[in-house]
Amino acid sequence: MNKDKDAIYSEQKKLVIFSHLSNLHGAVLSLLDTIENLNKDKFNIYVGIPRWGPIVKRLKDIGIVPFVTYFPPMRYLRIRKKLKTLRSRCNIKITKILYEFFKTVLAVFRKWCTSRTKRWLLKIQPDIIYINTIIGAEILRFLKINRGAFLHKKCRWVWHIREVLSDNSHILTYKDYFNEFVQTAVNCSDILIFNSEVSRDTFLKYVRPEIQGVIREKSHVVYQGFMIPRQKPVSKTDAFFADSINIAVVGSVTSSKKQDIVIKALLPLKNYHKKINLIIFGKKDPAYYRQLRQFVRAYNLTDNVIFRDYVADLRFCMHKYFSILITPSLMEPFGRVVAEAMLQGLPVVAVNSGGYKEIIQDGVTGFLVEPDRPEDIAAAVKKIIDNPQLAETLTDNAFASVSERFNISNYINAIEKLFSC
Repeated sequence: MNKDKDAIYSEQKKLVIFSHLSNLHGAVLSLLDTIENLNKDKFNIYVGIPRWGPIVKRLKDIGIVPFVTYFPPMRYLRIRKKLKTLRSRCNIKITKILYEFFKTVLAVFRKWCTSRTKRWLLKIQPDIIYINTIIGAEILRFLKINRGAFLHKKCRWVWHIREVLSDNSHILTYKDYFNEFVQTAVNCSDILIFNSEVSRDTFLKYVRPEIQGVIREKSHVVYQGFMIPRQKPVSKTDAFFADSINIAVVGSVTSSKKQDIVIKALLPLKNYHKKINLIIFGKKDPAYYRQLRQFVRAYNLTDNVIFRDYVADLRFCMHKYFSILITPSLMEPFGRVVAEAMLQGLPVVAVNSGGYKEIIQDGVTGFLVEPDRPEDIAAAVKKIIDNPQLAETLTDNAFASVSERFNISNYINAIEKLFSC
């Protein structure tokens, strides 16, 4: 028995995974799905996280104690940028001193983070290093890794990009910084994984032309996978005969997520023959949340619109409490919540943009509407409510499509194959 165990351990590849966040948001949940479903006989998994957070419990539940890297998050860059701007506009001596002091402290802190993380990696001597998201690749810049400089040369670097870039992307406000660490990350990486075609295409749009060819050569599109229920949940069509219908909107409550468009879509539905309840889930940007609340009060929708805090995992209550999912945000890299809703038997109305177009076939597995058109969202909702048979056909098709295209087995097989290339 011990010989069998030794044989398994000798064949295992040491896999180090760096998470960009310690909270349980979409990209981290997708990462946790990956960690949980990788073949543990093939991979001995180590995880680095930027700080303590909810991810720790989830990792411990699957038998992994993470290493905390303490690498500086983006907020340090924001503070530094504000101080730099203030210094350039003012001649106040204390501002300049404060800027230089903060810059020095940050440099010392980064050096400490780099040193301890390098020691951790040297102790493990990983076969594969896997980095989650664009922001996660900051760690490459801080480590200043040259190929084979302190790890064995056979170590493979995999960079999994789960974002979609646009002119409004926060990281692009630090253009020089973005170009620098992307250049480093691309050069260090053997494989680039994108979670959708739109994620890959927008990334190519914003990087320097001289590295676009290298990115194309190294890139692979691998759609996120999900655990598939043994059978499709019972149809929600009975809910459309009830006196009220609950519609879910899930995502950070920020202007980029466009919750205001869905609230406007509620106006023509307000006097419909059923009461429509809109439940908006997500962590709230205070200014945008106040704006939404004012709009709700102004149009007398307080009885119809309910705001709820962020919930890490809604998939198990979607079918029980909701009848329809609406996703109004313009540029989603994939659309995890859409796929989960389709697996839970909910009809989906999404914007014809971003990764949604790669999940939904309009009129077959859901409805795609043009951006910033609340009247189109309202029309799609009416069509679903008034045609229960259509809703059932949509959800049947959606369940079959997601089960075939986005199941966890296909996803893990693709990831493990790339790890072994």
